Formats: sequence, structure tokens, C-alpha cells
Amino acid sequence: MIYKSSRFFFYNGYSHLFEIFENLFYFILTISLIVRFLLKINLMLIFSSLYNLKIKKIKMNNQSNLINKWLNYYYELDNNLITEKNIKEAFNSFWIDKINTFKNDFIIVVQFKVKTTDNFYKSISHVQMDYIKNKENILNMFLSFWTIKYEGFYSSIREDRYSFIVFNYKILSKDSLVKPLIHKKELLKLNNSKLKNSNINGYYLPNTMDFHIWGEIIYLSKTRSIVRRDSNSIYFINIFKNKINVQLKSENKLLVNFEDIKKEEDNLLTFKRTINDLDHFEDYFYVNGEIKLKTNEKKTPFLSQKEKEINMNNKFLTMDLETRQIKGELIPYCVSIYNGKSSNSFYLSDYKNSEEMVKDGIKWLMRKKYNKYKIYLHNFSYFDGIFIIKILASLTTITLNPIIKNGRIINFPFRFYSDSSKKEYVLYFRDSYLILPSSLRKLSLSFSTESKGIFPYNFINNSNISLLYEGIVPKIDYFDNIGENEYNTYCKLFKNNNWNLKKESIKYCENDCIVLYNIIKNFNLKIFNLFKINIHKYPTLPSLSLAIYRSNFLFAEDNLHEKYKIPLIKGNIYNNLKEGYTGGSVDIYKPYGEMVFRYDVNSLYPSVMKDNPMPTGFPLYFEGDISLLEKKPFGIFEVEITSPNKLEIPILQLRFKMDKGFKTISPLGKWSGWYFSEELYNALENGYSYKILRGYFFDIEYILFLYL
Repeated sequence: MIYKSSRFFFYNGYSHLFEIFENLFYFILTISLIVRFLLKINLMLIFSSLYNLKIKKIKMNNQSNLINKWLNYYYELDNNLITEKNIKEAFNSFWIDKINTFKNDFIIVVQFKVKTTDNFYKSISHVQMDYIKNKENILNMFLSFWTIKYEGFYSSIREDRYSFIVFNYKILSKDSLVKPLIHKKELLKLNNSKLKNSNINGYYLPNTMDFHIWGEIIYLSKTRSIVRRDSNSIYFINIFKNKINVQLKSENKLLVNFEDIKKEEDNLLTFKRTINDLDHFEDYFYVNGEIKLKTNEKKTPFLSQKEKEINMNNKFLTMDLETRQIKGELIPYCVSIYNGKSSNSFYLSDYKNSEEMVKDGIKWLMRKKYNKYKIYLHNFSYFDGIFIIKILASLTTITLNPIIKNGRIINFPFRFYSDSSKKEYVLYFRDSYLILPSSLRKLSLSFSTESKGIFPYNFINNSNISLLYEGIVPKIDYFDNIGENEYNTYCKLFKNNNWNLKKESIKYCENDCIVLYNIIKNFNLKIFNLFKINIHKYPTLPSLSLAIYRSNFLFAEDNLHEKYKIPLIKGNIYNNLKEGYTGGSVDIYKPYGEMVFRYDVNSLYPSVMKDNPMPTGFPLYFEGDISLLEKKPFGIFEVEITSPNKLEIPILQLRFKMDKGFKTISPLGKWSGWYFSEELYNALENGYSYKILRGYFFDIEYILFLYL
């Protein structure tokens, strides 16, 4: 019994122990799985954190690259019109694309603009600064600016079309502010009172100087007043005897600054208002509460003075090409160059072809001593220039950039590297005809230099004649513009039939170079002695004439310290003024009469320019009744014309574009166009009438009296 009970006890004890170990095994296995699972989760979290940190770092780096940099965001307009709806769409698109990635405590500096279809930008708002978290306030600010400016954008004489809404912006960190940010709320709401307002440069301002009815008077003294409009905007007014200076502000921010000057003693509805708003400076003339005239002085540069020169410069050479015409083709056969002391010539019989001959002549010029020299050829703009350009292009690796106007070469800089030092040098090829527009024969007489020689041009054009011809003098028929006596004198120079084509060609070509050199040298001396100007700086006669005027005559006759203010016109002003130029009036008649005397007019243009005033000063653009400012204004105006019903020879011209260029007519009836004021006054005396719409008004001076 004892034994059995022991076995029973042992068996039961072993079974119990086995059960304990089994439970322990499953427990450890469970713990192990849990640990492995937790480790896996932890690793995933670690890697996820590292990845997010990397992404965050990339975003921070990207954001740091955008901090404190001015950028533009463009939102394209489908229908070229601006509405409150597409302003909101553009702003939200801009915010989502560019701003949402920044934290709310960053600061945005932003300006609302628009871009026209002809690539002009117009500012709608002032530059705004606010925290990014105040997105809605910024949008409301822009909408308020548009509310007070939109009529000005769609009520002009020539309505613009808009291609983009533009936000010009930069992001600042919260630590960028030196002083606390001024929070901006709603900008300005339109005045709903019965006071009449005018849209001036996008702002609705009262049509009277009587500020007592502008709104609620907050403060009033003899010299100052503060008036609240029916909105969040306030007028701050300084009061003087016959004028007031006004600042319109919202939330302590200046919106517009203007000055009103009374024009009638007891009439506050007739006055001049001067607006000074950012880059705008405009005058508005009110008559009984209505704007009758608007003016805006256009700031333009003036013609500047040129300094006179101290030393005369004669760094130039002359060059000539002689050509023969074989089967309709012009072929150079002789080249000569003169440097003021000696000549150097190249003849076709010594070369394989014309190109090699001319190339050798150019290479002779490509030396250090002639760096920056001017090389003159008479009538270079035509065949000589075309032929030489091809040779020049083959002798340099530097791009050729000639100045060409109306098909003529004005200046041809030929840049090249020296073979030894690889230093860059330049020669300037010029057409002397552009500064001395006459034949060499006439110029040699005018400047009393050597006379131009004679040569049988037509003889050399015979392809059967050898370039090395020697023999009798060619017949007189081969010479141009030569009489028998001159021909006989020429023949006596050659006894024993020893006329040599090569020798005479080189002699003739070199003589042309010498004649041209001395003409240019004498001309330069005369101009320098008279005006202290070197002619070699100016490739054409007009450019030389302007330099003489700017250095010697750009002063009032009675005040040599005050320069004439001759405006340099470009852009829209130029385009408008250009419409007033239609050319001279030309009519063709077949007159008949007895004892008819014929007269010609010399120097008509210079005499008119000398004896009549010319426009000076800043152009004053105006719209409306310019007679409020000047009874007989001088300028170019856009007008509505009414001609007499019957006029045999109409005097006002109209130029308009057709399919194939422009056409100029002198119509009868009614039309509008741009005209010079003096033409209009003359037309008035001949039965025309007109209404001035707008234009440009100038001061006048006799600026060419001494020059001409």
C-alpha cells in the first residue's frame, strides 16, 4: 500500500511538474512573440520618425530658401476681365500653392497687381504686411482696394485688357520685425452720403473744397481739421488762406495725399486739386463741382550737354576699291590704302582671285599701330561694303556686329585677335559719304585739295583687255565726262604709246585715297577749330550736327549757365505724337498761263526751325478743356475735326493704315486724329472747327536761333 501510494504520488507529482513546465514554455513563447512584435513596431516608429524628420528638414530647407526673397505669383485670367470672384480665386490659389506650407507666425509682405495684355503692370494695392494666420484680413484688404479702384480701371478712354492677376510677395520670419506689426482690418468703404464724389486715380473724393460736408467733423480749429467719412477712413486737413492740404488715411495708413487751391473767391466748387499718390502727380481743374480738365506732367529725360574736346584726333586711314564689270558682275581688281604719309596697293594680276587680293589688303591693316583707327571708304555702304564684309568675316573668330540703318552701313567694327599676343584689336570701317555727302570731284574743289584724276572706266570693263595691258591711250569714248581738250592734255602725258593699265589703275586708286584723306583731314580741322569736336566720333552728318549743337548751342542766348530743356520722348508719348506727323502736303497740278514766273524755296525747313518756337520742358498730358490753363496752347492734340462742306484744297491730312502700308489723304467731313496746334489754328482760319479731347502741352523757346 505504501509502495503503491508512493508510485501514485510520484506519478501525480511528475504530471503536475510537467504541466508547470509546459505552461512556463507557452508563457515564455508568448512573451517572446510579444517582445518581437514590440521591437518591430518600435523600429517602424523609429524609421518613420527619421523619415518624417528628413522630410521636415527638406521642407524647412525649402522654406529657408524662400525667406526674405521677392517673388511673383501669376494667376491667368480667362476672359481678360477682373472681378471680385476671380480675385478670390487667384488669392486662394496663391495661398494654397505658395503660403500654406509656412507656419501661422510667419509674416507675409505682399502687393496686389495686374498685368495687361500688352505687358504693362498696374498696382491695385499698396504693399501689405501681416501674419500668415490673418489670411482673410489680407484678402479683404485687397478686395477693398479693388472696390475703390475698379472704376478707374474700366472707365479710361482706351480700355485696357488684363492677362494676369499678380501677387508680388516675400516671406519673413517672426523675428524680422523691429517693431510690433500694425494689424490692418477693412480698408475703405464707399461713401454712401449725398455728397458728390469724383473718381480720381481710383479714389472717390469730394467735388468741393468745403470739407465741412465731407463727413463727421471730429476736430476743427483755424488751421486744422479732422473729418471722418462714413467708413473707417479719416481726412486730416491743414487749412490755409486759399488752399487746404489733405491726407486721407485708414487705420493710420496713408491712402492719398492732395492739395486744393481755390480759383474763385466765394466759390468752393471751382478749384484746382493736385493729387500726389505714390508715383502719380496729377492736377484736376473743377468748375462748379465738375472736373473740366485733368493734367499730368510726364517726367522725361532732357537732351544732355556734350563736353568740348581738348585735342584733335586724326587716327584714320582711307581705302578704295576699283572694280570692273564683266558679264554683269562687279569684280574688284585694285585696292589702295593711304595712311597720311604713304600708299600701299594690291593688284588683281598678282593674285589668284579678287578675294585673295582684298584679303591681303585687310591683313595689311591688321596691326597694332592701327588699333581703333577709322577706315574710310567713299560709298562704302554699297558694293565695296558688301564685298569687304565677306572678307572680314573670314579673318576673325569674333562675331561681327555692324550698325545698319535704312540699308546703309553706319559703322562696322571689325574685331580680331593678333597672331602673337592673342590680344583683341579693332578697326572701324566707315562710309565717308555719310558725313560728306557729295562726289569726290566736288569735295576736292570745295576743300581745295588735289583734284580727282581721270580714268577710262569703260575700257577696263572689256573682258578681252588684259589687266597687264600696255600700249596707246584708250579712246575718248572709254572716258566719262571728259572734253576733247582735257583728253588731249591727258594723252600728251604718255609718249611712245607707253600707257600701262596696271600702273594707271594703281595711280588712279591711290590718288582717290589721297584726295579723300586730305578732304577728311581738312574737314576735321575746320570743325575742331570752330566747335572743338572730333568728327571721327560721329559716323554720319546728322550725328555730327547734333554733337555740335549739344556742345556749343544747348544754352539760352541770354543765360549761358541755363541749358535748354529739350525732352527726349519715347514710349506711349512718342507713339501719340508720331500720329500727328503725316509728312508734307503734296499736290500735282498742270497749270497754264502766260508770263508765268517760277520760284524755288531754299532752306525752308532750317528757316522755319530758326524763326519759330520749339517745344521744351516736360510734356504736360491733359484730358479736357485745356483753355482753362492756356488760351492758345502749344503742342500736339487729339481732336474731333469738322471741315467746311466745300473746300477745293483741304489742308488737314489724315494718315491711316491699309493692307499694303499707309495712305495719306486730306478728307472733308468729320473725323478724329492727332494734330499739331499750329496746324489747327491755321485750319480754324480756313473754316474748320474742332474740339480738343486730350493731348500734350509744351513750353516754348527759340532753341535753334543761334545754331542756324
